[in-house]
Amino acid sequence: MTLDVVIRPVKQADFNSIVPWIRKETWPANADILAIYQAQDPGGFLVAEHKQHGVIGCVTFIQLDDSTTMIGLFIVSEEHRGEGVGRLLWNEGYRRNADRALCLVASPHMASNYRSKGFTQIGTNVEEYLGFPDITKLPDVLTNEQHSYKEYSPEYFDKLLDYDTSVHIIQRKMFLEMYVNLKNSKTVVCICNDGEVLGYACLVQLDTNAYLLGPVLCETDNIACNLAIHVLKYLPKGASLAVYIEDSKTKFKDLMTQIGLERGKVYPRMETSTFMIQNPMHKMYASSTMSTVII
Repeated sequence: MTLDVVIRPVKQADFNSIVPWIRKETWPANADILAIYQAQDPGGFLVAEHKQHGVIGCVTFIQLDDSTTMIGLFIVSEEHRGEGVGRLLWNEGYRRNADRALCLVASPHMASNYRSKGFTQIGTNVEEYLGFPDITKLPDVLTNEQHSYKEYSPEYFDKLLDYDTSVHIIQRKMFLEMYVNLKNSKTVVCICNDGEVLGYACLVQLDTNAYLLGPVLCETDNIACNLAIHVLKYLPKGASLAVYIEDSKTKFKDLMTQIGLERGKVYPRMETSTFMIQNPMHKMYASSTMSTVII
C-alpha cells in the first residue's frame, strides 16, 4: 500500500478531499483557511497521494520564521489509517524541519505519540466549545472598561500586526492580512485611549451555517469576553459556532457556556525543548483557530 503513496506539496484542488476529513474531526477550517497555510509556506503543506485512491492524508509543517515551525492538520482518511501513511507524512515534514523549534496542539489521543517523538506538554490546554449559541443571552459588556471596540478596517492593520507580533514574537503579516480579509467574516479590534491595539477577535464563516470564533488574541480575560460580545453580534441566527479557548480563561469559558455552547475535547499544547529557548517571549492567548500559530 505505502509503496504506491507519494508525498508532495498540496495543490488547491486537493482541498476538496481534505476539508471533509477536517470538519468530521470538528477542526475549524475550510478551503479559504487552507489556502492561507499554503501561501504562508507552500512547501510545508504536504499531502499523501495514492496511485489509485488519490489524496488520502495531509500534514502542515509551516515555517513561520528562521527557526520556528508550526505543525497542524495531521490527518489520514479513515479508510487508510493503520497503513503507514501518517508515518510517511510525518517523516517527510520532519526531514525538512529537524533542526527547528516545533510547536503544535495535539488531538487528545495523539499526545502520547508526540511525547515519544520528543515533544513536551506545556502548562495550558485548549478546550473546545461547540453548539448553537443563543446570542440574546450575551450581556452588553462584561465590565465598564475605557476601551473602544471597532469593526476592523485597513487603517488598523499596522497596529494590529504590531500587537500580533508582540504576542507571537514571529511576524505573521501574510497570515494576518489574509485572515482578516476572509470572505463573509468579521474582525473586531480593541483599542485603548491612546490608540494602541489591545486585542482582536475574528468570526470566520466555515461553511453556509457554521462559524468559528477565533483567533481571539488579547491582554485579559475581560477583553476576550468583550471582543466576543461585539463580534458575535454578526453571527447569523441559527448558525453553529466553534470556539477553542485556553483553559485558564475562565470568564471567557463561562460566557460561552452562558450562551449555550457545550465543552468538547481538550487539546494539549506541546512543543520541542528548543521552542521556548528560541522563542522565550512567546505568550499564550485566549482562543485560536487550532491551526494557526499556537499549534
